[in-house]
Amino acid sequence: MKKRLEIPISKRSQTTIFIIIAIIIVATILLLIFLRFNSDKEELSREEFLSQGIEPSINNIQSFIIDCLEETSLDGLELIFF
Repeated sequence: MKKRLEIPISKRSQTTIFIIIAIIIVATILLLIFLRFNSDKEELSREEFLSQGIEPSINNIQSFIIDCLEETSLDGLELIFF
């Protein structure tokens, strides 16, 4: 019978711990990059509104959504009944 090359348990566990730590570090770096770019995008949108003289608020967004729903609903009703 052939002998299998076995890695001692302590080396195997060291490798596992190293891989887990590497995954955690990579995930943390990716999360930080994502959050950084996401915050830049949010700030850009706010600056865009302010440069056009529009103060971004919930009322503006709610008004836009209601107008859009009304227009879409009326178009749908026209298609159904006419």
